[in-house]
Amino acid sequence: MKNNRSKYKPYPSYKPTSIEWLGEIPEGWECRKTKFVSDFINGYAFDSELYVESGIPIIRIGDIAEEIDFGNVKRFHNKNLVGLDKFKVLKGDLLLALTGATIGKAFEYKSKELAYLNQRVGILRGKRLYQYFLKYFFYSYTVKETINYLCNGGAQENISKTQIGNIFIPLPPLPEQQTIAAFLDRETAKIDVLVEKEGKMIELLKEKRSALITKAVTKGLDPNVKLKPSGVECPDKKPTHWNVRKLKYSVSSKNIKIKNSNYKVALENIESFSGKFIESEISFEGEGISFDSNSVLYGKLRPYLCKVFLPNKAGICVSELLVLVPDNKISDKKFIFYYMLSYLFTNIISGETFGTKMPRADWRIVGNFKLFLPPLPEQKAIASFLDRETTKIDKLIEKIGHQIELLKEYRQSLITSAVTGKIDVSTMLNTSVREEVPPP
Repeated sequence: MKNNRSKYKPYPSYKPTSIEWLGEIPEGWECRKTKFVSDFINGYAFDSELYVESGIPIIRIGDIAEEIDFGNVKRFHNKNLVGLDKFKVLKGDLLLALTGATIGKAFEYKSKELAYLNQRVGILRGKRLYQYFLKYFFYSYTVKETINYLCNGGAQENISKTQIGNIFIPLPPLPEQQTIAAFLDRETAKIDVLVEKEGKMIELLKEKRSALITKAVTKGLDPNVKLKPSGVECPDKKPTHWNVRKLKYSVSSKNIKIKNSNYKVALENIESFSGKFIESEISFEGEGISFDSNSVLYGKLRPYLCKVFLPNKAGICVSELLVLVPDNKISDKKFIFYYMLSYLFTNIISGETFGTKMPRADWRIVGNFKLFLPPLPEQKAIASFLDRETTKIDKLIEKIGHQIELLKEYRQSLITSAVTGKIDVSTMLNTSVREEVPPP
């Protein structure tokens, strides 16, 4: 990705500041503490016992995002909001996470729906600067790094109103603030379109991967293979030389608990639909179910997430994973692994689960699944084929994912360079000021 400064010119002249992280700013700009140019409002500690199913949305720290999912927010009855107008969230407000894993993250409230702000989230409203310039400043690397520093590199779990208020913000004249914000609206929108396009490509490749697996484990690799009725509802046909067998007759379920192991696997360590291992700093404590390199691990909690893992060494896992040991005389562990990754297996098991909010599939459900089992050499050939073909798809997904990361980095760098005056975009477009938030 090109450096922003190679595409955009700097300002004609700069002047020094006493702020180490900022360095120089363009002539005509000034530096002010955030508390002098904006109002900060802490959220209110709403009583969780008064939440209702239908009412006014309460925006909690877990809700703030580019697009808030109002289907999942908590709500309050209007009668319990009397005297709390101070905590209303208005369109264009900048919401700031004040604690937890998302500390310092800022999001624009884009909805016109009336809502109130819960504790641990703050509102920033510009009073002597343009609101959307304020937004982009808090989107910048500069603020992220400053907040990280104020929180002792992440050791501190919260940031205060005072700390936010003391962050210096470089301020161009108001018309230039509006121009910079309009420029960033336009340019970030272009980048977002590209990111969305690349993201859709990844989803298509993932669908292709899953479809490839499902076809291979239910029909094999020979496109001309003879089929006959399978005797099960879906799929209703199978290769003539394949057997239909309940999974419990091809694998056994193991539930031996031990305490000590350096290799631990939890649900969050398994990527959905791919079976890849995801490193995590969080590790479960206490005993777990033992497994070895001949095991297949299957997530029985919310099976629609399709969490299946093929370990390459011994270890222990959480109880929400089934440890399955294939009978090597009749079933290949990789073939079983791929079968359990298939759309077919996922959809059928998900349809048999119990529990509403956190559906589960126990060994009784999983073990009674009827799978199509080819001869062992053919299972191995199918597994080898899928190893090869899914690796090709995974490399494409990884390449596109890297491109997305570069686009996001460029987006962030562009914002930072523009709001700190490292690049001059004041003549890049005719300013189009958003009407939702009037100039101060």
